[in-house]
Amino acid sequence: MNDKTYSKKTEPAAASVVSAEVAESEFQRIVVEWDIDTATAHMNAESLEDYEKIRGKILRLIQAGRLVVAEDGDVTYTLRKAVGTIDTLTFSMPLGAVLPAMDRYKQNQDGRKTFHLVGDVTGQPPALFTKMVWPDANFCSTLTGFLMAS
Repeated sequence: MNDKTYSKKTEPAAASVVSAEVAESEFQRIVVEWDIDTATAHMNAESLEDYEKIRGKILRLIQAGRLVVAEDGDVTYTLRKAVGTIDTLTFSMPLGAVLPAMDRYKQNQDGRKTFHLVGDVTGQPPALFTKMVWPDANFCSTLTGFLMAS
C-alpha cells in the first residue's frame, strides 16, 4: 500500500507588475481587437468553466508581466523556459489562408494541426512548439484557441 499523499502543485504567487484593473483592461483589449465573443449567457457549464480558466490565466500572466498586449491587440508571451534563443512569442492575427491550410491535416493529426495553427499565429515553425516545456506549449495552444474563437 502506498501511503504517499499527493497534492496539486501550484505556482508561487508572482509579484504583480500590473494592477488587476489594468490587467482587466488589457484583457478587454484582446477581446475587442480579436473580436472574441465572451458573452457567458449562451455558454454551457463546460464552456463557461473553460472560459473562466483561460481568462484567469491570462489575467495572472498580464499581472505578472509575462503577457503584454500591444495597442493593436498583438499579444506577447514570455516563455517559462527559452527554446534556443527564443524567449518570447508574439501572437498576431493570421490571414484567412490559415483555414484552408488546416484542411491538409487528417482527422487523427490534431496535434500537428494545432501546432501549425499556433505557428501561423506566432510566425514560428510548428516544430518549435514540440521543443517547449509542457506548460509553455500548452498555454500557447490554449491561447491560440482562445484568440481564434469568435
